Amino acid sequence: MPNNKIYWSKQDTPAELHTMLTVLAEEYPVYQGISGDGIQTKFIKSKKSGVSAVSLESSCATIKYDGIRMTVITCGAVAMT
Repeated sequence: MPNNKIYWSKQDTPAELHTMLTVLAEEYPVYQGISGDGIQTKFIKSKKSGVSAVSLESSCATIKYDGIRMTVITCGAVAMT
């Protein structure tokens, strides 16, 4: 079971991730909005292939990704921290 709630902002998240994050929210603690008691996420699309990295600083996670599949996996890792 995930340990953390993940929050994302529609205006700060690339549009290609909105549907994926909305679907994840049906089964996992993923919420659109500002974090009050979880981890606020920031997503950065990489131009390089094979990129999936997370940088955690306090209650903010910056997720670098190259595709939606890797973003799902990375969000799961953040939730389990």
